[in-house]
Amino acid sequence: MYGTEREPAFLSPRQAARLLGVYETTIGGWAAEGLIAVVRRGASVRVPRAEVDRVRTLLGMSGAPGAGAPGPRLARRAED
Repeated sequence: MYGTEREPAFLSPRQAARLLGVYETTIGGWAAEGLIAVVRRGASVRVPRAEVDRVRTLLGMSGAPGAGAPGPRLARRAED
């Protein structure tokens, strides 16, 4: 369950990058291109944990978070 101490609902870009096995700058690039959703509050940027899980699924990542390279490039997010 997200939003608990063990599973925060929102992650820093650094935390998201670690879980996805990419650089923090990749997260910023994906966000700028609309490939991953982020929440901005002033100067703070957070990545919803559910979004990290969505990307992990799209990239076909299995096993422990942060293990291995992400593989294929992300496709642009569908408009909600």
